[in-house]
Amino acid sequence: MTESKNDDMKKLIESNAHAIQSLADAFVEWRRDSQREIAALRETVADLVRNQGNAIANLNNSVGHLAQIQGETSANTYRLINRLDNRQGEIVEILKLLVDKKRAGDEN
Repeated sequence: MTESKNDDMKKLIESNAHAIQSLADAFVEWRRDSQREIAALRETVADLVRNQGNAIANLNNSVGHLAQIQGETSANTYRLINRLDNRQGEIVEILKLLVDKKRAGDEN
């Protein structure tokens, strides 16, 4: 019986050794997979940060361009208003001359 117990003990030890080796192999594989996933996550976060930076830079450029265009539009608007104001003054002077001419013609 002692020999039978020794055989059982050897089988149990061997079974436990295989189980431990399987767990160790599974852990190594899990760790390798985890490291790959962490590396992929870091790359994704880096891409996100880079894309966010590019988006902010593009937005800043767009806002700057918009401000420039708005300034040019305002300057053009004031230039046109000034030209119209000058033209209106010329028209008023012409009308005054016509009225004066009409009055002078009516007096004769």
